Amino acid sequence: MRERPIPFTAPMVRAILAGRKTQTRRLVRPQPHPDRPPRIAVGVRGWDGNQFTTVRSPYGLAGDRLWVKETWRPRAADSPWDLVVRYAADKQDRWFYDEEFGDKDWNMPKAAARGNVSPRFMPRWASRITLEVTGVRVERLQDISEADVQAEGCMGSPLGPGADALLFPTLWDQINGAGAWNANPWVWVVEFKRVTA
Repeated sequence: MRERPIPFTAPMVRAILAGRKTQTRRLVRPQPHPDRPPRIAVGVRGWDGNQFTTVRSPYGLAGDRLWVKETWRPRAADSPWDLVVRYAADKQDRWFYDEEFGDKDWNMPKAAARGNVSPRFMPRWASRITLEVTGVRVERLQDISEADVQAEGCMGSPLGPGADALLFPTLWDQINGAGAWNANPWVWVVEFKRVTA
């Protein structure tokens, strides 16, 4: 079993914490050649339309773990060596004692003095969410099913049942840029369950 970091936006963190999000889609990088549709096998040799290549999931395989990086804000606690971390997604605070991070080579991020800190700078010890990968596959973005849209945590449209599928393209474009949905790229589909201590 291996552990890897994975960033999530605040709405997606809230969906994970609520138990609504059990799947994520991430761009395959680099994208396969558009004129040669790939047959990609996760973690083994696969034909990309031109030659055999080894395609490995950057998110691991079933049984591996992902630790969530999210927007956060560390600050000094009342005690001189301890820290309090506030998670931006739900404004929850967690107290860390010196021995939980003190043996690591870590410095307070400069951004913490001004406000929230990017998920990019979250160390492993500050992560509060661990996910176990239950499945990985590759598909075209627009091949997403309505059940997969719900597993992505995109649900509860005020337009009523069936409208959730209409929200996902908008959400994808918000995260990945205008026109990202219409490009219909190849994506990793990572299914997971939350690990609770």
